[in-house]
Amino acid sequence: MSPFATFKPTDYSFLVLTSGVNGTTIVSETPTNGIVKMRNAQAETGDVKTGTSDASVHIRPDEPFLADLGGYVVGHGIRVGQDIETATTYRIVAQSNGHDYDTNRLEFVFVTLERLDVSTWETSLLPLT
Repeated sequence: MSPFATFKPTDYSFLVLTSGVNGTTIVSETPTNGIVKMRNAQAETGDVKTGTSDASVHIRPDEPFLADLGGYVVGHGIRVGQDIETATTYRIVAQSNGHDYDTNRLEFVFVTLERLDVSTWETSLLPLT
């Protein structure tokens, strides 16, 4: 069964990113929705506790940005939340495809995310929605 039939979708934006000498830049932003799973935890090293916030997203296989990128989205980004002040931005660090076992039809693209600190990024010409 498709996860989209089981779980309630969450709005997010897919971010096409480029990295270069001047840092990371958002090239384009596509609003969409999918199954977003947020994970907040604490990692402890010695006496230091660090908050972690990783997440994953089930992306619909018919999203236009998947075709535009040849189906490979590792290195690009996801922004969860519509308000730019409170939204959380992630980089896609891993990707796998979910197929139906009986038909071998692609049901979803599963991506693992790592939280990004975008406060130091240069402002691009792209208007943020």
